[in-house]
Amino acid sequence: ALRDFYTGVTSKDVLEARSILAAVTDDAMADNAPLRRLVSRVMTAELMQEIAAEHAKGRVLLIGTTNLDARRGVIWNLTKIAASGHPNSLQLIRDHQEMHVDGGTSAQVFVYPTSLDVQALAAEAGIVRDRSLYIIRSSKLTPGWSEVERRTLSIAGRAVASLITTQGVGDLYRIYAIAQRDRVDFNLAY
Repeated sequence: ALRDFYTGVTSKDVLEARSILAAVTDDAMADNAPLRRLVSRVMTAELMQEIAAEHAKGRVLLIGTTNLDARRGVIWNLTKIAASGHPNSLQLIRDHQEMHVDGGTSAQVFVYPTSLDVQALAAEAGIVRDRSLYIIRSSKLTPGWSEVERRTLSIAGRAVASLITTQGVGDLYRIYAIAQRDRVDFNLAY
C-alpha cells in the first residue's frame, strides 16, 4: 500500500489547476481539494486504530508541516493523536485550521529536535531498548545536470531546486549525526 501511494499518486490526485488570475485573486495557483479527498480516503478510522496500536508498542509516526503564520515547522505526532481517544482525532489528523503548508519549507526531512537527548531521557527513565530510524526521502541525493536557460524564471526555478536539494541533504547529515549521538540505528531509502 505504501509503495502504491508513493509511486501511484499523480498531480491530478493532489491538485486542480486554477486560472492564472488565481495568482492575485486566490490563495494558490491550484485547489488542493483532490489532496483532501485522497487523505480522507486513505486516513480512515481503521487506519487510525492501527496507528494507535503502534503507539502502544512505542512506535512513533511524525508528520511535518510549516505554519506560515508563525513561520516555523510543526511536528504532528500522529501516533499520539490516534491513541488519544478524542472524538475529533481523525478530523485533526485529516485537517487543521491554521495556514499550514508542506513541511519541506522548514525542513526537507526531520526526526525530532536536536535538543532532545533520547539517550539521556531513556537513562533517566530507566528504559533500555534498541531504537531504529527509517527515513524515506522521496528525492535524489545528488543533483542532476541540466542546462539552464538564460531567463529569469528558469534561473530562479533552478536556484530554488538547488536550495531544496541542498537543504534535504543537510537535513539528512544532521539526522545521521543525531542518530549516532543517540545510538539509533539509521536506515535511509531515497
